[in-house]
Amino acid sequence: MTQLVIYSYSEDIKKISFTRLIKEQANLSLSKAKQTLDKFLEGQWIVLSFKNNHEMTDFKHKAESLGTKTISKSLLLKELTSDTTPVSKSNSPVLIPVS
Repeated sequence: MTQLVIYSYSEDIKKISFTRLIKEQANLSLSKAKQTLDKFLEGQWIVLSFKNNHEMTDFKHKAESLGTKTISKSLLLKELTSDTTPVSKSNSPVLIPVS
């Protein structure tokens, strides 16, 4: 299992499309996907689990095309333990298993 962290977004994030993407990928209700987006916009990271790297990479490209910034959890852990940290630390992440 591999994980992807969605940690930031640009000013032109496509909120509706991103909500749909989260809803579809995580098999959430529209209400839960909207709540996830709201928490993300308030500064919480989203952590998604995937069965394999191919699924994660596909989702990563889709999410980034909608205005988000992502990083694999394994790379994030390496960055957080190094001297230079390009990713800002955040509130508790929103953990969402993707089926």
